[in-house]
Amino acid sequence: MTNGGVVQNADLLFASAQAGDVFKMFQRLRENDDLLPPELAVIAGIVFSPETGEAAVLVNLTYSGPVDKFNNLAQPFLDLNPIVQNMQTFPSNKAVQLAAFGVDSLTRVKGHPHSVFGANVKKIDVATWTEVFRRTNALFKETPAARGSSVVLEMYNPEVMMSVPEEHTAWPWRDVKGYA
Repeated sequence: MTNGGVVQNADLLFASAQAGDVFKMFQRLRENDDLLPPELAVIAGIVFSPETGEAAVLVNLTYSGPVDKFNNLAQPFLDLNPIVQNMQTFPSNKAVQLAAFGVDSLTRVKGHPHSVFGANVKKIDVATWTEVFRRTNALFKETPAARGSSVVLEMYNPEVMMSVPEEHTAWPWRDVKGYA
């Protein structure tokens, strides 16, 4: 357990017009290890926003370290002026329930279908992710029943995973920083 079992958390919601800027930040994270230390997880979800009536980008940053360092890591996202912002500190064993505005609870509704598909992301291409956002927004407009769906991009520093010798784990592609 790091940081005494306490995590720093930022939940940020960005309007449709800000999507490209958010994906540029993810591209910077992918290309610069200093911006993505092993204690930081950065997740973006293209979600339907009742506040705006269209797709938005929900960004969650969770950091197992001191608040002052976290504030420095979060600042580039804060500089993008999210339309909703929630910064908090809580025990790490509450992160799943509280992070990302508590969205995880929506994935555990009994009787609702939940299909999850994943892929490794070796490169963050801003134009591609902006197009994914545009198409997801169109889907939400054309098919209101799809508004509970999301497209998620997760970024992690693989340093700790890479410190385990390959022959000691069955986990493949351990150098990947991004997952969709």
